[in-house]
Amino acid sequence: MSRKPAKRSPKSSRPSDAAAWLGVCRAIGAELAPAARELSGTAKAATVVNARGAGGDETTYIDFLAECIILKHFHSFHRQGRRFSLLTEESGEHDFGAAFPRVIIDPIDGSINCKRGIPFYAVSIGVFTGPTLGSGLFGYIMNLANGDEFHAAAGSGRAFFNGKLLALPEDRRRRARVLFYEISKRKSIRERCMPVILGAEKSRSMGSMTLAMAYTATGAADMYAHMKATRVLDYAAGKIILEQTGGLCADQ
Repeated sequence: MSRKPAKRSPKSSRPSDAAAWLGVCRAIGAELAPAARELSGTAKAATVVNARGAGGDETTYIDFLAECIILKHFHSFHRQGRRFSLLTEESGEHDFGAAFPRVIIDPIDGSINCKRGIPFYAVSIGVFTGPTLGSGLFGYIMNLANGDEFHAAAGSGRAFFNGKLLALPEDRRRRARVLFYEISKRKSIRERCMPVILGAEKSRSMGSMTLAMAYTATGAADMYAHMKATRVLDYAAGKIILEQTGGLCADQ
């Protein structure tokens, strides 16, 4: 008795290869970066278009524009036969034919920086094959102000910065000489966390969690401490990239 050939699933129902995800992410970055730079620091960028987006914060024009550009490219990706779902900060859930892979997106991380003309803000795109952070597939971050690009395929042990392979220098793993951080406004939390900040030789609060994690992956900082409540949207891609350089992500 011959074995009946297994029915092949559509390519979109399987975790897509990193090259495909990198392609759509780069297309997004190529369109979004100049649009964001043109609006950065303008009154139009800060115009409120929705008092409360899906992520809980108000949606401003720059957030809205960024999400429109991103969704346009993922609609095109879907038309190529890919099936997946999206979770975005501004409009929430989007069904493109399958629960997984699941794409977690922050269209503008560091939006206050962007609206005030501070050149440190990014698009963050993390792709996951399951419902947990341990199911990461691919992470992509672009500094929209200067075009710096970070990406990694989970489990590869390889991460890239502007196309070059990253390797965290051994001497930067020993202690936090340079610390990036964000800290809560709550007095009790600030008091508990001050020893972390004071324990570093130099410390900087950058205003974008995803970019702080990405530049930590390059060795620009030795540690990033986020000492306030946060959302998976802010660190989904950064976690994947940082871990591929030998970095450790922990919740305490």
